[in-house]
Amino acid sequence: MSNERESLVQVSDGRPIGILGAGVTARGIVQFLKRHAIPYELYDQNPSLALPFDEERARRHRLILCSPSFLSQHPWVQLAEKSGCQCLQEFDFASRFTRAKLLGVTGTNGKTTTVAFLAHALQSLDRRSFTAGNIGQALSGLLASECPPTEEDWVVCEISSTQAEHMRSTPLQALLWTNFAPNHLSEHGSLRRYFSAKYHLLSALETPQFFCGESVTRHARKFRRSLPDFTQICPPVRDDPRWRETVFELAPQRENIALIQAFWRQQSLPIETLVRAARSFQPLPYRLQRLVTLDKRTFWNDAKSTTFASTIAAFQQFPSPVLWIGGGRDKGETKEAFLREIRLHVAHAFLIGEEGAVLHPLLQRRGVVATLSGTLERALSEALAHPLLEPRGDTVLFSPGYPSFDQFRNFAERGKTFERLILSLS
Repeated sequence: MSNERESLVQVSDGRPIGILGAGVTARGIVQFLKRHAIPYELYDQNPSLALPFDEERARRHRLILCSPSFLSQHPWVQLAEKSGCQCLQEFDFASRFTRAKLLGVTGTNGKTTTVAFLAHALQSLDRRSFTAGNIGQALSGLLASECPPTEEDWVVCEISSTQAEHMRSTPLQALLWTNFAPNHLSEHGSLRRYFSAKYHLLSALETPQFFCGESVTRHARKFRRSLPDFTQICPPVRDDPRWRETVFELAPQRENIALIQAFWRQQSLPIETLVRAARSFQPLPYRLQRLVTLDKRTFWNDAKSTTFASTIAAFQQFPSPVLWIGGGRDKGETKEAFLREIRLHVAHAFLIGEEGAVLHPLLQRRGVVATLSGTLERALSEALAHPLLEPRGDTVLFSPGYPSFDQFRNFAERGKTFERLILSLS
């Protein structure tokens, strides 16, 4: 610990370390700095949480640690750099203080399930493993725990595009890049820049262990980016009986289990243990979760869906057109391909959130029956009142395709609300 403290004092020039953002990530940083008795100052745009950041305060620091929402173009980050501060993302900073084996997982869809399952599967072998990163636990907080990971342990890290883009020296032992589809375009500005942000992770690999899905290779060719010679390209598994009645039975999880299998083989681990782990793994909530059947209508909760690609994947699980509840806050994705998929898979759309009013006329012009419901509660009520389409029953799919921040704090609150509304009717 003394060596770590000396390193922190040196890099911060003996000054307090500034922290931008007072959320979950900041709590992990604070725990880590307190453990090493390093002074810090916390800043946030919400004055009820912490101090605001300005030029005078920037001069108090040499090192600024950023939560994921503080990107390089954020005015506070630019101000800090102009004042001579070194700005690091929390994950990149914390990775310098562990010898644990870091397994990176990135992709547009399915990252969290992949991370949680890999940790579960490794633990089933009586190996200590942890999760960190964008899954909800800051790596710095994990390192500040009473029993932090050692060099024998794996830390499975969910890495977002913003974390990836700003990495400087994170050492990864292996990387799984599950898939790639349009997302976060309002943050990155273009699909090419979004791809480049994730591609940056390849420079962090310390060993030749890189596994990716077919959509990654297609976009690498499109953007003329070369992949390493040791890349293992993993097509989705087909109807493999080993994964039936597990979370990996449906897409896009078939993509993810293909990469997980390849990583497992690379580690010379028995596939039988992976299959057993899949059968004991508890699926994460709000990810294409079957809730209940009411009046011959089966309700599915896919509130985690914040991208067009994840909603399209959900559509493709059902043989007949669905009653779809979708919408939310726009984040810059091009809609044309999504609208075509809606036309193919949706019998009636019930639209909510800010994008509901945008989607409504676009769908009507394409011959899709659509109702501008506005709120989730009203959409659910209207879906329940809809005449039955199939004598054997219909599917009501809540898979928004958009972020939730226009009406909910996050996807979890959105999923809980849908679940509560449904269960109150059963």
